[in-house]
Amino acid sequence: MGKMFPTFVFLLLLAACDSFSKKDPLPGKREAYLDFSSGDIVTDPALKGQKVHVPQARSLEFFPQAFVNFDRQHVPYKVCLSENPVWSTSVGVGSDLGHLIFGHPVSDGRFIFTSDAHGKVSAIRDVAKESRAEVVWTFDSILEESRDNAACATLAVHEETLFVATAIGEVIALDSSNGRVKWRTSTGAPIRVMPAVKDGRVFITGINGMTIALDATKGNLLWTHQGFTEVSSIQGGASPVVIDDLVIASYSSGEVFVLKADSGVPLWSDTITTALRSDSISSIPHIVGNPIIEANVLYVISHGARMAAFDLSTGLIVWQQDIGSIRSPLLMGQTFYVLDNNNRIICLDKTTGKVYWVKTLPMSSENKPLLWTAPIAVNDQLVVGASNGDVLFFNLADGSKGKALHLKEGIAAQPIIVRDHLYLFLESGQLVRH
Repeated sequence: MGKMFPTFVFLLLLAACDSFSKKDPLPGKREAYLDFSSGDIVTDPALKGQKVHVPQARSLEFFPQAFVNFDRQHVPYKVCLSENPVWSTSVGVGSDLGHLIFGHPVSDGRFIFTSDAHGKVSAIRDVAKESRAEVVWTFDSILEESRDNAACATLAVHEETLFVATAIGEVIALDSSNGRVKWRTSTGAPIRVMPAVKDGRVFITGINGMTIALDATKGNLLWTHQGFTEVSSIQGGASPVVIDDLVIASYSSGEVFVLKADSGVPLWSDTITTALRSDSISSIPHIVGNPIIEANVLYVISHGARMAAFDLSTGLIVWQQDIGSIRSPLLMGQTFYVLDNNNRIICLDKTTGKVYWVKTLPMSSENKPLLWTAPIAVNDQLVVGASNGDVLFFNLADGSKGKALHLKEGIAAQPIIVRDHLYLFLESGQLVRH
């Protein structure tokens, strides 16, 4: 009987196919249940040919943490760009397969703070009048016996304190003027996301899927929130996003929680579910790019081909698109700029999610895959950097390609802008001002 069963099922399938063939097909548009396509993104016909309004650029005096946590204006930054590097300085060990750089440099307006691939933190002063950089102080955030097995630290600076989150699970508060330790606390899990600081609290998410709040003055634990962790995930993750009295916590499971900042109590949650894919890699739902909040709308994108806009108060979905990314999207005025998993820059309307334009970036260079940084906007241009040293500029209005820079080493992190200067952190451990 066991040997006959597959044949019996096969005959039933043949019979079913034959019976269906004799009937008129049902009316309506056929949609594939399994998506084996490359995820084509096309311009919305109603928006085709329209130019995006670009807000007026402004100067930025500091870049203290992931900019979703300090700048709500959503306008480009002014930059006086030099065709050649003004200066370049080494800040330590570069990245390799075992020691990756997570997060970007930060600045309080006096210094630029970096972490090398082994967790050495440096404070650099830009001596603009002399076109040079000066390393003012350094601090080894990871003990020597642990450096071979740990990646870099991530940073946030607030008032007179630099907060350092390490790959061995410590959060360290340093005096930003001299690097002296104010306090250090163990969280119990490695950290690969940038801290968020607001209203006397430091918010951290570890690779164990737990978001914690620490007292910014003393380092003691205030509350914890546990999300679900996936077996398969992407290295890195989204920083907690803080606005008013709320914290947005995102996890490798694709879950996003809106929490009370003072207690960690959830107000609502959702899962950025993946579109059904034919392989396990594309279905990983990890939220790696930072969520964005604007005008009571929460925008979230996951690796697993889903971007959604939620009403922040109720959690109801406003719109969604089948776009996946591991880079933080950029909101500028009325539009979003997303660098997706297929190395495409997609410009979307923030109200509807409809697409204005799409530009494709190179996937490889010299037979090596290219990794691109999250985009940032300077003047009227969108800027992205690549692992081969290319820095490309695209017009924010229509996506037309502008000037390009080429550095000798790959770009390790999203560029930052301070006082009209563009700073690039290279995979070799060099900080470069253009």
